Amino acid sequence: MYLDCPMCRTQASMAQTSVPRFSGPVRLIGGILLIPTFLGFAFAGLLMLSTFMAAAGSPHTNSDAAAAGQVIGFGIGFIFAVIVGIVSLVGGLLGWLLLMNRKVYKCSRCAFVVDRG
Repeated sequence: MYLDCPMCRTQASMAQTSVPRFSGPVRLIGGILLIPTFLGFAFAGLLMLSTFMAAAGSPHTNSDAAAAGQVIGFGIGFIFAVIVGIVSLVGGLLGWLLLMNRKVYKCSRCAFVVDRG
């Protein structure tokens, strides 16, 4: 669908396209935020896996203190992995929002932009 440009008055010169929502430096920050996000998800997954493996593979003892220590260790590892995952999720959402594009109509002659809203 083509529209008439309200700025340069050219007939049928505005085409549907998408442009970055933010400037270049802000998009760079968004990209930089995404790298630790993926590393954080990998670390949280590895920590969760190692916590489950340590809890399942530890020898069962008859001591109540050893069993309580095992449960406490599992709880601490699990909660830490969940917290790292949540922080990574928030960082990833922020980075993704900074990299988003917006849908607009853009004039091919004067580059005037109107939101498609």
